[in-house]
Amino acid sequence: MSDKTKIKKMKIALVLDEEARCKLRELLAGNCDTVYLDEVCFDHLKIEKVKNDCMKIGDIELKHGKIECLKLEVSADECC
Repeated sequence: MSDKTKIKKMKIALVLDEEARCKLRELLAGNCDTVYLDEVCFDHLKIEKVKNDCMKIGDIELKHGKIECLKLEVSADECC
């Protein structure tokens, strides 16, 4: 058995406030170049095919990881 962790698919749901949702929509529309992830939360963050030597979520640790596919989704909100 290999001592390396391989995750084929992982989906994480995060919560957006109104301001963060607007910022992310601008980024995804190509209206800005950078949004700092410590200020933005996502309705859906889907990571496919993670390869790494070690990973930590709670008690699991991630080191030297590689994410091959990262998908972001936001909800349309009429107030923005």
